[in-house]
Amino acid sequence: MKKYTALFTFSLLSSMTLVSISAYSHAYLTSSRAKLCQERQNLNCGPVIYEPQSLEGMDGFSSSGPKDGTIASAGREDQWSLLNEQTPTRWKKVAMTSGSNTFQWNFKALHRTKDYKYYITKQGWDSTQPLSRSAFDLTPFCQVQGNNALPAQKENHRCNVPNRTGYQIILGVWDVSDTDASFYNVIDAEFSKTAPDNNYNDIGDITPTSSLAIGALVKLRLFTNQGELADQTISMAIENIEQGDENTWPKILADKVNVSDILKAGIKNAEGEINSSYGHNDVFAKNGTKIIRTEVFIDNNNVVTPKVNLNVNVNETNYIAGEAMALEIVVEVDEAMDIETQLFFNNISMAYQKQKYIVNNAHFNININNAEQGHYRLVTTGKVLNSAQFIQRTVAIFVAPSSGDNIDEIVAYPTDIGTYLTGSLVKGEDGGIYTCIIAPWCNGSSDYYAPELGLSWQSAWEKRADITPPETPNADYIYPAGKGQYTSSDIVEDDDDEVYRCNITNWCNGNSSYYAPGKGSAWQTAWSRK
Repeated sequence: MKKYTALFTFSLLSSMTLVSISAYSHAYLTSSRAKLCQERQNLNCGPVIYEPQSLEGMDGFSSSGPKDGTIASAGREDQWSLLNEQTPTRWKKVAMTSGSNTFQWNFKALHRTKDYKYYITKQGWDSTQPLSRSAFDLTPFCQVQGNNALPAQKENHRCNVPNRTGYQIILGVWDVSDTDASFYNVIDAEFSKTAPDNNYNDIGDITPTSSLAIGALVKLRLFTNQGELADQTISMAIENIEQGDENTWPKILADKVNVSDILKAGIKNAEGEINSSYGHNDVFAKNGTKIIRTEVFIDNNNVVTPKVNLNVNVNETNYIAGEAMALEIVVEVDEAMDIETQLFFNNISMAYQKQKYIVNNAHFNININNAEQGHYRLVTTGKVLNSAQFIQRTVAIFVAPSSGDNIDEIVAYPTDIGTYLTGSLVKGEDGGIYTCIIAPWCNGSSDYYAPELGLSWQSAWEKRADITPPETPNADYIYPAGKGQYTSSDIVEDDDDEVYRCNITNWCNGNSSYYAPGKGSAWQTAWSRK
């Protein structure tokens, strides 16, 4: 934990109003829990990292205002709710001593103020429970009147903080006089019975940023004013999944640090004792040593990344416009994963679902009423637990015109080969319509997988007797007649009576050795076979 002096700053910003609250200015306390989230001193805080100034709730604390359990989030139980998590080690703490302290407010937008109040937790409060009124001394230890006036650009409040030891929380409340709102910020503070750094100085952190994979090497690097003490690095290897847990490995590393006489890692209590802890640990150097800071480095060079599989099975990949699309999705995995699936249409996410800690399979159901004609994409992703591994599968969903008579958007095989997805539709050389059932094979060698003609085509494609092939359009030109005048969507016919649509004007009119439809070495970049 990095120490901060007892100078605390509120900034007030003009911003949008909250629902049912009409305040026009926002505020944050610089050393508050929320602000330290934005500064990444606190982690896993949620969207408050973007808006530490928005902790606004109903005024009237303590007779009204935020209900118990939501005080840290100003009563908001939506996007700010993670601030209500409360354990002895969850949040960074600022060093503070009892007695005179200065609280400084900085204003970005001036608004009339009723008052400022400061509260502090009782000695012996239970730091394992979300904040409630019973945890606080409900008589403010400091109160500054605003007199319904606009404040100066900066105001300093000199307050006498009551005698406390150990972990305490200070609640600062700014009450705007012309609204029914107040701003609530909490400071996580550490009080010592003696001078805060009487034996050991706080020089760094061991922060549980994420879980680690087997084989990862965690290093605590030590630095003096002259540079790194590379030969004194303290290391530990992750040997099993349990050690790699994001809250476990910091404690194991702290225990290794504590073998030293000049370094300690853990949480310092009111008596100055330092004990290792699951989760966050502070790193301390004994007074008189030359070590001034530490860094945690994760070396993943020896991590063996196992091959993982994620299979996505969908009940149906073809629908008719205007009818309901009822997707039944089964996702099969061979490693524990968090699974997300989204349905996209015209690059817009139409549906999103998530399931956590899937060991074998997960079932999803997505229903779209009155599906529009066109191409949909079902994107399913898996994040392997205790690993940085990520895997994705995409399935094509096609919604045909409601008449069912003609489908103009089906490409002729092998146009676009290499991009076919499970569910993609193509027109085979025999004129039939085929659905891709295994994408890697659909994009494989045409000798084996060309629809109807390849030796193993039935392992890659399903012939669709229920879909009428699109009619071959009339050609605008007999290639190369008209070359130089072709525009996008023009239709040409070659000397083999095959029909093609121009996709990219410049290339369609380019060198025939490259772009002659069906014959040029790069014809598929310019044309689509119809």
